[in-house]
Amino acid sequence: MKKVKTVGSITTFLRNGPVESEPLAIKLNDHFSKYSKVYQVTGLTVVFLTTGFVDVSLAAPVGAGIDELAEPIYRELLSVGKWIIICKGAISTFKSASDGDYEHAKKSFLSHVMIFLLLLSYPYAMDRIEQLFDRLN
Repeated sequence: MKKVKTVGSITTFLRNGPVESEPLAIKLNDHFSKYSKVYQVTGLTVVFLTTGFVDVSLAAPVGAGIDELAEPIYRELLSVGKWIIICKGAISTFKSASDGDYEHAKKSFLSHVMIFLLLLSYPYAMDRIEQLFDRLN
């Protein structure tokens, strides 16, 4: 059921006119600020599930040869991604610090450092997982 905003009496309505609704930009901003965590969790879940399913379905019929062929490409992407994270993290941290928002600057710096460390540890983790499955076979 949709809520209707009341204006009071008929004389108030006739004196003041119809009530103006908020502009769409303000409504959208309020909506996204209220439900931002829901969208973030949903988006990350979709990305993780999609990436996992695509990876398994594409790599399964090819076999082990794809690892040797994809590793040089991954190393190149790793070096490019590393500099993108460093530059974006520096810009975001400096911008927050120059605006005087030191709490956001600390959070931004720490989040970019964690992403950078995860990116660097990914090849090692994948090698360890591969060794684990090799020992099981």
